[in-house]
Amino acid sequence: MSLVDVSYPAPPAPGYTLSRWLHNLARLCLPLVAVAPLLLPRGGLWTLGALALLGLAGAGRDLLASQRPDWRLPLLLAVAALAWWATGYWHGEGRRALPFAVVLLMAGLAAGARPLLAPWQATWWWGLGLTGIITGVWALWQRGQLGVSRADGLDPMHAILYGNLSLLAGVCCLAGLAWAWSQPRRRPWLAWLLAGALGGLLASLLSGSRGGWVALPVAVWLLYRLWWRRWPVRRQWGLGLVAVGLLALVVALPQSGVQGRVAIAVAEVQAYLAGDPRGSVGTRLEIYRGSAALIAERPLLGHGHQGYRDGMRQQVEEGKLIASVARHWHAHNDPLDAWVRRGLPGLLVVLGLYLVPLWAVMRALPGAHGGARSLALAGLLLPVMFFDFGLSYTFFAYPQVLAAYLAWALVLVPPRSPATRSEGPHRGQTLKRP
Repeated sequence: MSLVDVSYPAPPAPGYTLSRWLHNLARLCLPLVAVAPLLLPRGGLWTLGALALLGLAGAGRDLLASQRPDWRLPLLLAVAALAWWATGYWHGEGRRALPFAVVLLMAGLAAGARPLLAPWQATWWWGLGLTGIITGVWALWQRGQLGVSRADGLDPMHAILYGNLSLLAGVCCLAGLAWAWSQPRRRPWLAWLLAGALGGLLASLLSGSRGGWVALPVAVWLLYRLWWRRWPVRRQWGLGLVAVGLLALVVALPQSGVQGRVAIAVAEVQAYLAGDPRGSVGTRLEIYRGSAALIAERPLLGHGHQGYRDGMRQQVEEGKLIASVARHWHAHNDPLDAWVRRGLPGLLVVLGLYLVPLWAVMRALPGAHGGARSLALAGLLLPVMFFDFGLSYTFFAYPQVLAAYLAWALVLVPPRSPATRSEGPHRGQTLKRP
């Protein structure tokens, strides 16, 4: 199983120029980008920091070569960082907002690394498969050896964050199967990415993160519409039956805890409809109701972090919300949380984090073929699944998770015009060894 993508012809091997060294550094960074956010302490921040240094070097190379760097994405991220920090400063919480602004600024610097990352698809898929395999084994070890009720990661990657990001890694491995099929040694690559997909799905199930499971049918539908439906009908049915069988087996096992988690969620929804809000589902729905009331009071600038907590506590004291609401420091919904705490600017920033990568991938998908299409498909799954995750939990309330999302987006979303941006190979091509 070679880590060199030979799907596309490579240009003549260049000498040991600055560009070549930067491409080699980018190749070394890609496994870190895949593995670190889930499996290392503060891995998302370290990953984005490494990409920011690489992006600065890439921009410097372009300037030395009299090429004009593309400043559109860095400028957009700088505006988002300023908006996020300014709303925090308005509420007297500039220091609290600073880590998020720094993450957005680092992503702007890291944008210069995108053309450098583009050629190394094999390295990326190897790292992503490794991520799924390790996270699946880790989740099994936690349940089997430690006896925990819900598998989780290193702080701050608690069960919800860990389970949903593991699911994302597993689903992206499925998107990578199209790339693996085009490789000369397809069988090892197919086995590697299938193992990564199963590991990511297993970790999600063992984490008990029910909100992420809702995203799975959406992801499967996208994979089918953009890839699987092109297969022969017999192969479609075969893969579908295998996938359903494996999923049913895991769900049916009492040790997985899936049946119990689903039964609890159904009972809590029924209780809420009967006027008895309780449990995590009832608490979430109460949080949404209280947050909507606060947004109606200050829709433009929001309440800030402390103002939000005070407002929710006041509603609890007045008997408008149940007592369990007061324990939570965010709104358990990304768009809602950004709006209630950061006002309209915060809402626009969060929506932009979803829509800008989605727009870029949708533009690239029609003309993408082979390995490039597989990468673009994973880039489409990233904002779609994060949006779904963010409907039941505030993922962007954690700088670590925001950094992980931006780092993966920089890898998966194709540069607009790589042919004019880099003296190295284009997307889908590979630098050959000397």
